[in-house]
Amino acid sequence: MYLTMVVLSIMSASLLALAATLVSQSKMTGNLSNSVLAFASADSGIEQALYKVYKQGFVSGNFSSSLPNGAIYDVTVIAQASSTVIRSTGAYRQSKRAIEVSF
Repeated sequence: MYLTMVVLSIMSASLLALAATLVSQSKMTGNLSNSVLAFASADSGIEQALYKVYKQGFVSGNFSSSLPNGAIYDVTVIAQASSTVIRSTGAYRQSKRAIEVSF
């Protein structure tokens, strides 16, 4: 009877540890997905800014937009004497990622 209790206790502890590991891994995977979507929205902001600069003559300023998946991006374009700097910050849920391009 004591052996049965020891074996059951060890099995229960092992299952509890496995469940805790699976929950933390699941959270990390979700955060990674959010991070990728935030980066993709920042990239969309860069693409939109490049289009505005080259096709519409946009010089300097800020603009933002939201995407159909709920992600948003904020873009700042700064034209200097010798270069132009574009900084785009994308956000999706709790994740934020930024990209900066200069040319």
